[in-house]
Amino acid sequence: TKMLVLDARDDIDLREQDPHVWVSPPLVRHMVGRIRDKLAELDPAHAAVFARNHDAFVAELDALDAELHALLDPLPNRKFMVFHPAWGYFADEFHLVMVPIEIAGSDPSPGELSEIIDHAREADIRFVFVSPQFSTSSAETIADEIGAVIAVMDPLAEDWFGNMRSVADGLAEAHQ
Repeated sequence: TKMLVLDARDDIDLREQDPHVWVSPPLVRHMVGRIRDKLAELDPAHAAVFARNHDAFVAELDALDAELHALLDPLPNRKFMVFHPAWGYFADEFHLVMVPIEIAGSDPSPGELSEIIDHAREADIRFVFVSPQFSTSSAETIADEIGAVIAVMDPLAEDWFGNMRSVADGLAEAHQ
């Protein structure tokens, strides 16, 4: 049996070392269009079904995108700190600045940790976001040092729409 693999990221300007394109609603819109097109090519008899499903999904996606922009665009502090740098495409879309704790896939050294803490204080970061897939020890150290709260941002959450809303709500709360 042959398996077809579609890289729906074609035509997306990929960030180095960051495969997490699905955290950006516009990039998801692009990818579902590519998936719709490939499915219609492979199964033309169901092309209309693929188109209807695509259009319904994109309508929901566009509503979410507008909702997130309304929530995040007014934030005065554009920086957020996260252990694992999985939110770069999200940050790009909403004109935010992701400050990662993880350095080249590892916990920071003591000297790097000190620099991150200084930066977090200067940036008035009040929440340190973690992913459930990674250790939280460095994030907890930083949060303790700067008096911040630890919160979860899961790039792999099962409920994608709910997760995007939760992440935006957490960022908005962090910057109030």
